[in-house]
Amino acid sequence: MIGIVISTFNKPVTKGLLNGCLKALSEKGIKKKEIQIYRVPGAFEIPALVNILAKKIVMMLLSHLVVLLKGKQITTILFAKPFQKV
Repeated sequence: MIGIVISTFNKPVTKGLLNGCLKALSEKGIKKKEIQIYRVPGAFEIPALVNILAKKIVMMLLSHLVVLLKGKQITTILFAKPFQKV
């Protein structure tokens, strides 16, 4: 899953940036269903939301690590998968 955080302020500019980003991701073979777009009111809210999303990702990875350790299977493939296309 790829997350894009974008401001709703100055829509003509941010719309062009978003379209360019989506085009570049599509050219790399990333499907629309693999992309989640988050909209915030302005530029000041972007770092706050990115921080929240990063913490959720870390918690998800840690929970998968616990499952792997309890199942006595240790692999790095799980951790590489979300980042392999970026």
